[in-house]
Amino acid sequence: MQQHVGMQLDALARAVEQSIDGIAVLALDGTILYVNPAWEDMHGYQPGELLGRTIQSVYPDERFAQQAVEAVQRLQEGADRYELEQDHIRRDGSPFQVWLAVTLLRDDDGQASGFILIARDVTAYNRMREDLRAANQRLRQQAADLAARNEDLEAFAYSVAHDLKNPLTSILGYAELLRDDFDRFPPEMRREFLDAIVDRSAKMQQIIRELFLLAQVSHQEIILHPVEMGSVIREALVRVKDVWGSSPPVVQTPDAWPPALGHAPWLEEVWVNLLTNAVKFGGPTVEIRLGATQKESDWVRFWIQDNGPGISLEDQTRLFKPFSQLEGNRKEGHGLGLAIVRRIIEKCGGQVGVESAPGAGSRFWFTLRRA
Repeated sequence: MQQHVGMQLDALARAVEQSIDGIAVLALDGTILYVNPAWEDMHGYQPGELLGRTIQSVYPDERFAQQAVEAVQRLQEGADRYELEQDHIRRDGSPFQVWLAVTLLRDDDGQASGFILIARDVTAYNRMREDLRAANQRLRQQAADLAARNEDLEAFAYSVAHDLKNPLTSILGYAELLRDDFDRFPPEMRREFLDAIVDRSAKMQQIIRELFLLAQVSHQEIILHPVEMGSVIREALVRVKDVWGSSPPVVQTPDAWPPALGHAPWLEEVWVNLLTNAVKFGGPTVEIRLGATQKESDWVRFWIQDNGPGISLEDQTRLFKPFSQLEGNRKEGHGLGLAIVRRIIEKCGGQVGVESAPGAGSRFWFTLRRA
């Protein structure tokens, strides 16, 4: 019988000594009576170095003391054991996270005689758990973004179909009239029909061109270079003369532009779209001012100010979405211009925005990194 008990005790001792969890036995006053090798290794102490010391002297942290008091109270109230996660400090001062189980030891009379502590290093586990939580959060955000993009894509496809359908319907109508009753119409009316067909075809061609540009901007990678903005704007002004009509606008530009990083061909498209809008939606006598201000040490804000009717805050939130047009402002537009502006500037690492109020004109702006 004694031999059997001895074998059991020997097996228990080996199990405790070889356990991968740290095990410590404390007296009621917190004096360390025993720690196994795993506890010593986990906390960075040499064999026997902790024996006789109090747990309070080894871990003087105030939060640790509060948790110890709470554990003792719970155990004295009858709990079998108390589990918690807490930060421990190694001998070299480095922190790590442990899962800790505290059990009350009782003597043969059932009186409390000490504590058994079992500790497991969960630093890596908690890091993995946090990484998983962050990954799940990113996945949820990506799913939400994808759902929003799908909704935008539906609206985008509908708008494309709608904006291409209108000129195409006109083209078909005029073409059928010419085909079926060509001789019935006088030459000047035939010319009028043909001019309308050319005009609607040009509009469709412009929509398709800007769709291609929008797709190109979305997927093409570019290398940013210093841009001479004055030269870019001069080229843009030449391109928008077609929309001026018989009354060219008053355009004010600064004598010099701060250097910025971008992609000149795309920035020309930005200015073409902004200038075109300023002309279309300007006042009776269109006045346009262009400028640039140093936003921060590394950024330049470029802007264009018009004297148009202004835009409400509600409408401003829709401006930079594809095919978004404001009610009452469909002046030969199809709502792609500002979406292209946003895509280009974001591709160049900047931001776009508008400052406006009804009756006060509008200032559209974008930022680029200073060269």
